[in-house]
Amino acid sequence: MKFTPKEDIKGKGGRLFEAGNSYDSEKHGLDDATIVRWYTAGWTEIDGKDPAPERQVRGVTVRPDKASHSQKESGNG
Repeated sequence: MKFTPKEDIKGKGGRLFEAGNSYDSEKHGLDDATIVRWYTAGWTEIDGKDPAPERQVRGVTVRPDKASHSQKESGNG
């Protein structure tokens, strides 16, 4: 399936799909369900389909690439 991201999308394995460039999902190891999910969310256009709906952000889970947490001990006394 050929698709064109409307914005930069970071795919599985850290692969970056840049906005405005055309890609073939098979060549990049992406299944059609992933591309359809991106299309439904308004992130990409799919060749041969109607224009993607407006970008949907409600219900999106943000997963940072890296995260670190630190906790300082409080001084008691």
